[in-house]
Amino acid sequence: MNCISKWLCAAVVVVSATCSANAAESVAGGVVKSVDTEKKTFVFTDSNNKDFSIVMGEKFVVNRGGKESNAGLKAGDSVYFSYEKSKTPWVARYVLVQDDASKDCSLVRGVVKAYDSRKHELTFTNETKSDAIYSTADAKVRLAGEDDAIENVKIGDGALAVVKTVDGKSTVKILIVDRARNEK
Repeated sequence: MNCISKWLCAAVVVVSATCSANAAESVAGGVVKSVDTEKKTFVFTDSNNKDFSIVMGEKFVVNRGGKESNAGLKAGDSVYFSYEKSKTPWVARYVLVQDDASKDCSLVRGVVKAYDSRKHELTFTNETKSDAIYSTADAKVRLAGEDDAIENVKIGDGALAVVKTVDGKSTVKILIVDRARNEK
């Protein structure tokens, strides 16, 4: 019985740590209204026509047409972005521009629940606690800011996924894992 109690406590600690690490980040979408590169801010308008001022984070990345850089965001861009919602103003980390090359893509923030290496499928629990299964056949994986293999992603890892959906089939294009390389 003591062994079960210890495992249960360990599982609760892992789940709590995972949830709190991911609770600080969320995903939003809308249209960029303006960009101030000197102040490293942008204003976006959400689907309710409400404006929000967003700070470009220290490691800010813009994905435009599948190419990533730390610049290139423009007024009028339709975007999804990952941000730290615990801070005010919000601090953006990753922006996916909805251009021709990525019109079928979205950002999903969540936790890795399972990975089937034979089927190349990732089960991912999103922000609303819903599970989804995504193909990972051609996925790029980033761990601690460096390219890595999906086999090094662990169950319970918090991550941000660029997901492409065509004809009802969703595929992870990029998986950005929150865990530092030296964490077990």
